Amino acid sequence: MSNPAGSDPGSNHAAAAWRLFGRDVAGAGGGALALLLALLLAFDPYGIVRSPQGRTPLLVDQSHRLMAPQVIRTGRYDAGVFGTSTIRLLDPKRLDAALGARFASLAMNAATPWEQRRAMDLFLREAPAPTTLLLGVDLPLWCAPDATGEAKRVTPRGFPDWLYDGRDPADLLRLLNLSSVEFALRLAAVRAGLARPRLREDGYDVFVPPDGAYDVVRARAHIARAVTSMRATDAPGSDVAAPAAPDRSFPALAWLEETFTQAAARGARVILTFMPTHVSVQPRVGGPDAARESACKARIAAIASSRSALVVDFRLASTVTREDANYWDPLHYRIGIAQRVVDALRAAATTGRDDEEGFYRLLASPSR
Repeated sequence: MSNPAGSDPGSNHAAAAWRLFGRDVAGAGGGALALLLALLLAFDPYGIVRSPQGRTPLLVDQSHRLMAPQVIRTGRYDAGVFGTSTIRLLDPKRLDAALGARFASLAMNAATPWEQRRAMDLFLREAPAPTTLLLGVDLPLWCAPDATGEAKRVTPRGFPDWLYDGRDPADLLRLLNLSSVEFALRLAAVRAGLARPRLREDGYDVFVPPDGAYDVVRARAHIARAVTSMRATDAPGSDVAAPAAPDRSFPALAWLEETFTQAAARGARVILTFMPTHVSVQPRVGGPDAARESACKARIAAIASSRSALVVDFRLASTVTREDANYWDPLHYRIGIAQRVVDALRAAATTGRDDEEGFYRLLASPSR
C-alpha cells in the first residue's frame, strides 16, 4: 500500500523523537530547578526564608555585603560597627566591654558612603532596640565632591540591594544563582561538621595575616607602592603657590545628617571616628588636600556637636601613624593597634578629653 501523499514515515518518526527528547529535557531541567530551589529553601544561606530573629547565624562567606543583613535581623545586637576595612579589625567583643553595648561587625571592604548608609538604615530599622552606631569615616570617600553620584554608589563588587529592602516574595527568585547554591552547599557542610563558618556569628574576622607572619620589610614595600599611587596628585612642590580655597561641597554628609536623625528617633547614639591610617597617605600639611580634609572634618564635627555625638580623630600624625611596623599597608594596621583603638574609644567616651600622648583628638563630645 502506498503512503498518503505528502507523508514521510521517517520524518514523522524523527519529529516524534524530538518531541520526546524535548519533554525529557524539560522534565530534567524542571526537576533540577526544583531540587536547587529545595536546597536553597532548606538551608536559607541569606536568612530570608525563615525569620532569623534570635537565631545564631552561620556565616559562610566573608562578604559582609551578603552576610550582614542576616546578622542584623537576628535581633541579637543593639550596636553596630560600620565603615570599610579600616575599621573591620575592631573586635565587637572588646567593644562590648569598652562601650557598654552588644556590637556586631557590619563594615564592608571598600564600602562606598551609599553602601554604608544602606547598612546603617537597615540596622536602625531592624534592630529591636538600637543603642550605638560606630562609624569609621574614611574621609577621602565621604568628603569627595562626587560621593553621591551614581558612578560612586556601588563598587565593581556589586551590592545586593534586595537584601537591604523589606521582605519581598520575589527574593526567592533572586536566590536562583550559582553563588546562592554555593553558599547553600557551604552551609550544609558547616551544619554537617565538615567545614567552619567564614565569619564569627557577630560578623567579625581577622582578615589580615597572622601577626606571627608579619614582615616589616614587606610592609614597607606595600606602603611605598601605595604611596606612589595614592599621593600622585599631591606631589612635592605642588603647594609652592598659595593654595586655592578648598572646595567645601561635601554632598555625602547629608547622608550622615539623615543617619543622625534616624538614630535619634530610635534612641541610639552615634560615634564617628577617623581611623589611624599611616601618615604617608594623610594629606600633605599645607596642601590643598589637607585644607579640604580639614574643612570636611570641621563640617562633620559641627554636625556631630549639634547632635551631642562623639567624634574621635585618629587620622593625624602620631607615634602610631608614623611607625611603619604598626602597619601591613598604609590603610591596615596590625591587630595590636586595633586593640589600642578600642581602648582609646573607651577613654574618649569616658573622659571627654584628647589623648595625652597624641594618639587621638576629640573633635566633638557630649561632655563639651
